[in-house]
This record gives sequence, C-alpha cells and structure tokens, in this order.
Amino acid sequence: PMLSFVLPGWQGTPPSVRDQHGLCQRQDVLTFRSLPLAKPMHLAGSLKVNLSVSSDARDTAFTAKIIEETASGKAWNIRDSVTTLGFRDGTGVRQQYIPGSEIDIEIETWPIEWELQPGSRIRVDVSSSNFPVYAAHPNVAEPWATAANPVIANQSVHIGGSYNSYVDLPVVSTANPTLDEQAADLVNTKSGGAESLQVRAP
Repeated sequence: PMLSFVLPGWQGTPPSVRDQHGLCQRQDVLTFRSLPLAKPMHLAGSLKVNLSVSSDARDTAFTAKIIEETASGKAWNIRDSVTTLGFRDGTGVRQQYIPGSEIDIEIETWPIEWELQPGSRIRVDVSSSNFPVYAAHPNVAEPWATAANPVIANQSVHIGGSYNSYVDLPVVSTANPTLDEQAADLVNTKSGGAESLQVRAP
C-alpha cells in the first residue's frame, strides 16, 4: 500500500469498483467518450492505451483509466495503469527523454474480464497522476522515493492525423456487428468533439 509509509499499520483498501462520476471534471484530466453501445461487449485480457506525448520535464508519468459509463449515469472503473517517460519500454532500464520531443508510449493494464452493457459508453481518462493508487511523480529524472525537489510539468497528448494514439480493447465476443460505427471514436469532451481517440479491437 502506497500510504503505509506515512500511516503505519494501514494496509490499504481491498481492490474494488468505485463510481468515478465527476472525477473527469478536473482540469488536469483529458476525457474521451464513445457513443452508447447498442449491445453488450465482452472484454477479456489487458487493455492498452497508446499515446503520442511530449513534456517539458526530463521525466514524468502518464496515467490512463478505462471506465464504463452506464445509461443511468454511473461511471465504473474497469482498469487503470501508469507509465513514465524514463521507463517507457517496460524493460526496467531508464531511458533518456529529451524535453519537448514527441514519443509514443503504451499504458497497459492488468488483465480483466468485463462485460459492458447496452447503453453504456466507453470512457478513457488520461492524466499524469492517479494518487493514491500510484505515487505522485516528482517530474524529475530521479528515483521517486529520494527526489527532494519536484517540479511542475506541462504535458501534451497528440492525437489525430499521423499520431499513434489509440485504445486497444481485448474484445472476445460482442453481439454488436457495428463496433466500428459505435465505438471507433472516443471524443474528447473538453474540445467540443474536435479531437478523438480511435478504438481498436481484434
């Protein structure tokens, strides 16, 4: 548990599904939504959010949370994950990042089995922090635990055109033959629909 260092004896809360309604209203969160699904969609496996990004920091984090927004207005977290620019390739070896350069990152979640219901929307929240699930990144190229001087990072997510930004969903069965028409675009709700992430599925 992340907070056990400052709260001795606290073992955290058990994994659970929580209503995420309203969290996307924060100014540091980009939110993308699909159109409502006409029929159920069954997911089984790891969910992946691929983003073309840049930052003015030498290292920083990017987080992604995949959510089911129901027709009744609830928003249930399906899975979330995080990656950093310094360890973006998953090898555990720190990579150099040149501030301002555009690179591709992949945020992969733990596997899950989940069925989205008719009328629900797929929602993806992108940010640089998901505390207390993950420790806040100090935005410096140093070990998080020993970084003494955190800085503010200005992040950019590049989508559309030739940018390699999309969501990869492990769809194993769907009664919806028009997946491409109904969920192919996750619209950025803060851009008036001018920006969208593509959804890819096997």
